[in-house]
Amino acid sequence: MSRTEKVAQQLKREISKILLTEVRDPRIGFLTVTNVKVSPDLRIARVYYTILGDDKLIQSAQEGLESASGYIRKLVAHRMKIKFIPEIKFYFDQELTRRLKVDKILDELKDETSESDKKGDI
Repeated sequence: MSRTEKVAQQLKREISKILLTEVRDPRIGFLTVTNVKVSPDLRIARVYYTILGDDKLIQSAQEGLESASGYIRKLVAHRMKIKFIPEIKFYFDQELTRRLKVDKILDELKDETSESDKKGDI
C-alpha cells in the first residue's frame, strides 16, 4: 500500500470521527464519509461524503463542511503524525444517489413485469 493510500485511510477515519463527535454545525447533520483521495504530493485531500436528502439539504451540508474545514484540519493536525496536513476539500459523492435511482428503476420494472405476468395468467 502506498503512502498516499495510507494517509487517505487515516484521514478518512479521523475526519469521520471528528464529524461524528466534534463538529456541531446543524447543517451537516448525519452524513457518511465514503472516500478520501490524497494528491501525490499530500497537499490536497478530497473528501467524498454522502447524505440522504434533497438538493437543498445537500447544499446546506456542503456549506457547513466548507465552513468547518479549517477547524477539521486543525483537529486532524493534532491527531495525525505527518509532517504536512493536506488542505481538506469536500465533495458530494453521487454514487449512492445513482445506485438508489438504478434500484428504484429496477424495482419498478420488476413490479411491471410481475403485473403483466399476472394479467397473462387470467
